[in-house]
Amino acid sequence: TTTAAAAAICTEGKCGICKRGGGGGGGSGSSSNTGSKSSNSSNSSNSDNNSLRSKILELVAIRKRNGIHARSKVVVKKATADVYAAVIDDRVVLKMGPGDWSPGASGVKLAGGKIQPALACSGFQFAVWELPSQEG
Repeated sequence: TTTAAAAAICTEGKCGICKRGGGGGGGSGSSSNTGSKSSNSSNSSNSDNNSLRSKILELVAIRKRNGIHARSKVVVKKATADVYAAVIDDRVVLKMGPGDWSPGASGVKLAGGKIQPALACSGFQFAVWELPSQEG
């Protein structure tokens, strides 16, 4: 879970997960005999990697859209053994872990306490909310 969370905020391909199963071949490594598993599991693995990759791309888009960076202000709202929740730059809310938590039930609002965040992305044991779109 921690590795997936780190990959979710990686925008430079340094996490080791977003490169795995991503498009494009090449690279500096050998393409054969890189693992001991049989190729029978590769179809399932590729599907899992594509799903993970799509979630990572969604999270990167949220990060870019909201100007989140390495020095963004993080305010932890809950940190227990089963859930971690934080507000980032008063623009994004992140929840990780199997525990039950949501910004609405916790009274968390963004933009100086004025706006209820809207769900932007979710997956296995994580959810991200952001300021609602001003369109329409």
